[in-house]
Amino acid sequence: HFLHSSVQAQVRLLICCGRTSAMMISGRSVAGMRPAADAGPTRARVGKCAAAKRLFALDFDGVICDSCGESSMSAFKAATVQWPEIFSTAEAEARKPELLEKMRAVRPVVETGYENVVQIRCLYEGMGVQEMLDGWSSILPAHMKTWELERAKLVQLFGKVRDDWIAADLAGWLAPNRIYEGVAAPVAAALAQEELYIVTTKPAAYTEILMREMA
Repeated sequence: HFLHSSVQAQVRLLICCGRTSAMMISGRSVAGMRPAADAGPTRARVGKCAAAKRLFALDFDGVICDSCGESSMSAFKAATVQWPEIFSTAEAEARKPELLEKMRAVRPVVETGYENVVQIRCLYEGMGVQEMLDGWSSILPAHMKTWELERAKLVQLFGKVRDDWIAADLAGWLAPNRIYEGVAAPVAAALAQEELYIVTTKPAAYTEILMREMA
């Protein structure tokens, strides 16, 4: 995932890279090497390529949308279903703001949504933020084994929690999400004028709702 600093700068960088790549490929040359002797045809190929639609592939979470709030709240809801004896207690409810804040801090190591459920349990059990950031690739499988969790079932649970939330309260589900400032307009322009794809592990249905309702 990209860490969001200036998405507009990222879009400009992608545009610049797209033009550079087109020229290099059409000219059959790389930095430090002279192009082929038939400079005329090469220039013609460059011009034709530069006029073609450019292709953009953007990640979604962390580039277009800050979904950390929603995924953390969904994780708490899913944990309440998975471990009601822990997360349905007054203690867990009292610690909810603390846990959600820590979930934002450990979000960079998450690759797929279901991992949020394991993260929030680890944080509840007292694991530190830095420990999780440093060792998540080994912490995840170790705790999946310790707690006898199955990936497919957690994926299903996390999805069902989100589906039920959307069905019951779409506005409430949208509220913790936000499109980064200054992103909607350039993305809309790229959709209209170029060829743009969103590459994400987030289910398409959720991505489409967020793009339609918020961007």
